[in-house]
Amino acid sequence: MSTITYQTSRNYGIFRGDDFIKKFTTNNNSDPSYDYTGTSILFQMKADTEDTVALLQATPSPDVSTLGTIVVDLAIPGVQTANVSPGEYFFDIQYTLPDGRIRTYVTGRITVIADSAR
Repeated sequence: MSTITYQTSRNYGIFRGDDFIKKFTTNNNSDPSYDYTGTSILFQMKADTEDTVALLQATPSPDVSTLGTIVVDLAIPGVQTANVSPGEYFFDIQYTLPDGRIRTYVTGRITVIADSAR
């Protein structure tokens, strides 16, 4: 069984209409030679963790060039965040590993702040 460095309970703030750009790195500490080639990523942001429809969703391509490590560069453009009402939301980043296992290594909250300049 692999030990993964989880990046849970991350909290972010963003002004409505701004780009949301973050980098997430996950390391497999017990098997640093694990090849993550073929891993797919799903980011979702929801008003409630039980919601079935995401307010924002993205499927960024991960960088798996270093064995045992996945780097996810998440970029949500401002045209998408502009449609989100100010408030607090939940997000997670789900990894579908090459063997089909699904793991959520990153979770947290995003506070969308009302913009006054637009």
